[in-house]
Amino acid sequence: MREVLAGWAAGYAMGILATVLLAWLSRPDGLLERVRERLLPGLAPVGFAVPVFVGASLFWGLVGLVAGSAYRLGDFAARTDGLGSPSLPFTAIVVLLSLAPLPALVLLMRREWWVWAAGAASFAALFGWALPLLAGG
Repeated sequence: MREVLAGWAAGYAMGILATVLLAWLSRPDGLLERVRERLLPGLAPVGFAVPVFVGASLFWGLVGLVAGSAYRLGDFAARTDGLGSPSLPFTAIVVLLSLAPLPALVLLMRREWWVWAAGAASFAALFGWALPLLAGG
């Protein structure tokens, strides 16, 4: 059960960080602002921010629950530790998952490369290191 709660905590933190990154993308010349103007032209930016936060929190919370369950079911706590993590294999898998979408995102949206890099680093840190540490090794 500790693993699932640790996953939820990591997911909720990722939801908060994702909201901050999405807020940056919502600035007047940002990607999300252009999307909002095309899809929902009458909606104020603040009215767009609340559903984004709720959606990000729910989405990443569920991802965290799945990650915590995978940590538990895969018995990753009993695996070799390394790189400051109680489970080197789990951390390696998470880091690889965090890096997988980066090339496509950076190629498609070059201006926001640092947003994608920050998101990937946050994902790797929260799910690859914080989740196993919070789960108690």
